[in-house]
Amino acid sequence: MDSNLYRCEKLLLAILWQAIADYLNTSTVQYYQVEAWLFSDSQKFVFSFVRICGYFGYDIDYLRRMTIAKKERKERGLGMFLSIADEALK
Repeated sequence: MDSNLYRCEKLLLAILWQAIADYLNTSTVQYYQVEAWLFSDSQKFVFSFVRICGYFGYDIDYLRRMTIAKKERKERGLGMFLSIADEALK
């Protein structure tokens, strides 16, 4: 019984971390679906963001804020890299 629970927990974590990875990678096909999933407050589905976070006791708002902050840092870094590359090519 415990090994089944452990496998379910691994599945829940895999869903959560893959969704965050897909959100951070804006070029993925699933980006808009993942964004909607991450920012939905629905608890209608067993695998909703809110229910998964609740199961593990994660602070939903904190996790969302940190995910957004990481995405913004990544985008700024890419923008800065492209600016430097443009200057180097002139």
